[in-house]
Amino acid sequence: MFHHKWFFQGKCTRIIDGQTALIWIDLGFNIWKKVKVKFNRIRMKAYAPALENQATEINNLINYLEQNLRGKQVYCQIYKKKDRLGFNKYFAEMFIQPENLPMRLVDINRDISNSNRIDGLVNFNNLLVSQGFSSYIQFNKKPMSNERTS
Repeated sequence: MFHHKWFFQGKCTRIIDGQTALIWIDLGFNIWKKVKVKFNRIRMKAYAPALENQATEINNLINYLEQNLRGKQVYCQIYKKKDRLGFNKYFAEMFIQPENLPMRLVDINRDISNSNRIDGLVNFNNLLVSQGFSSYIQFNKKPMSNERTS
């Protein structure tokens, strides 16, 4: 379950591994914080366990993110989640201004579903799915009964 949904403006300063980005977040009053965030709702296909040319796919993904996200102003809807060890993990729904992207990518994003859309901004997470770099995560509901399944 996700907790504490925030919406911040920031700048992407580094792509860490293709699933994680380093964002300088503006907290207001000229206070900035460096936060590592993972892309929310999506799983990168390059990290699939049985992929033959995994290194090439990861390099393609990182190059795509470097070209279209790094150094750009982003707007992030951030979710904080504690992992099993109690550490905070941050997940972000990232939005970017259309003028920072090639026009063909902006046109593709208009055809994508309206989930988490903000007028005038392009949902970068949906863009990654439309370009074939990732897929949406399907969440399974837990069974309601206390019976064990074997």
